[in-house]
Amino acid sequence: MDPPIPAPFICTLDRFFVNSSVGAALLVSPVDEAPFVANSTEDLVWDAPAGYTPSGYNLYVRKNDPNFSGPGPANIIEITDKSATSPHDISGLDLNTTYYWRVDAVEPNLVSPFIGETIHESVVFSFTTEPEEPRFATQPQGQVRGPANGKLVSAITVVALNNSGFEWYKDGGDGLTDLADDTLVSGQTTDTLAITVTPGDEGRYFCVATNAAGDVASDMVYLEYARLTGQWDFENTLNDTAGTNHGTWSPPGGSANYDTGIVGSSAIDFGVDDPNGVSIPVAAVPANTKEMSISLWAKNGPMHDSGLIPFAVLDSDDDQVFLATTPWFNNAVYFNAAGLSYNQIVYWVDPGELEDVWNHWVFTFNSEDGYMAIYRNGVEVSSYSGELGNISGADAFYIGSEANSAASYYQGMIDDFRVYNYAIDEVEVAYLYTDVKTGESVCAGGAGPFDVTGAGDEPDCKIDMLDFAEFAAGWLNCNLVPDCLPRP
Repeated sequence: MDPPIPAPFICTLDRFFVNSSVGAALLVSPVDEAPFVANSTEDLVWDAPAGYTPSGYNLYVRKNDPNFSGPGPANIIEITDKSATSPHDISGLDLNTTYYWRVDAVEPNLVSPFIGETIHESVVFSFTTEPEEPRFATQPQGQVRGPANGKLVSAITVVALNNSGFEWYKDGGDGLTDLADDTLVSGQTTDTLAITVTPGDEGRYFCVATNAAGDVASDMVYLEYARLTGQWDFENTLNDTAGTNHGTWSPPGGSANYDTGIVGSSAIDFGVDDPNGVSIPVAAVPANTKEMSISLWAKNGPMHDSGLIPFAVLDSDDDQVFLATTPWFNNAVYFNAAGLSYNQIVYWVDPGELEDVWNHWVFTFNSEDGYMAIYRNGVEVSSYSGELGNISGADAFYIGSEANSAASYYQGMIDDFRVYNYAIDEVEVAYLYTDVKTGESVCAGGAGPFDVTGAGDEPDCKIDMLDFAEFAAGWLNCNLVPDCLPRP
């Protein structure tokens, strides 16, 4: 007598249906519960099972029916002759609808008592098609524009699906996209907001994608005019002389100390072994999320175990939105930006070079162009070019302390602390230094390959008669063989 058929099997003539994932095809794409699947065309993709070569596959697709019960809706896909192949293209799906799909792998059986076929049913995956109204596949991102950063026209772009038109609006101040107090931007009817930015254009903008089924608003983002947005000169005050983001001593109850500075008459003196600092309103952090620069003069005191932190912008989790060390305890000037998975560059320096000496530091960040840099005394000393995160989520801003740790603070003096809402370039950095260090000069970017010498027999960042003389001394030299050089 043949042994009884195991419970997971159901014998039907020459076919056995296996209600188990063992031996089944592996569904790949769309992933289970995938949203926003295109209704016009989509590939159903699966991988072959392990352990045998199927003689074919059957494919089932149903609308709103995860159990595949009954005859199914009229638009069901049923391929039951083992002819389904991966990928399988489907099209003409309804919008805003959930579909379920399953693939049966057919295993040939050649050993008694299972001569015939075994049908291995896969798990059931679902996906949902695009909604009837428009949807933003890519949300807009903030920008900063103006003569200061050499970008005059905005290029805030969205990607919308299933839409027939675009409108751009400037927020009226309530922070809502309900159009109640918002202003339609005239002439902006494409996927890109392109306006020549003036100071009056600064504000928050959003896009509305339209079609017959309805209108959908995008996220709201800031468009800023490139400028100096904050300056704390520490002339016996913590006030912001470029705006209204005035500093306060942190923690409350204490007061700042001042001493002779390098710019103007005074600078803030954080002393030694004092973890207190200056709290700055987070409104001083640029809202465009893409670009930012901080410039300051620092006169370090002695190092301590955790290094020196002249400023820190942190989010609500104390992750580093914009922070620098000058230097850390391991002699590294770190510049960290963009939050939890922050971008970092480093400049190594002997702390003795910085102690009791005024140094000018600039930290620039530009995720739109993919560049961040550290400048010391007008000269770039470290940089990175590539993909960067965004500056967002600022929850706290301190000068002279990291404030989330009593061990992370600055010792020494800071003067003329500035925030820009764009990445200032090497020329502007050089002028910030030479405006204070009069009589000195800085080579901003070099003079090119023809700068070969100077008064000290070294390149001097200018091309003049000394460089021409070097060039002329080799005029008509020729080492071509056989044109110029005789045979030995």
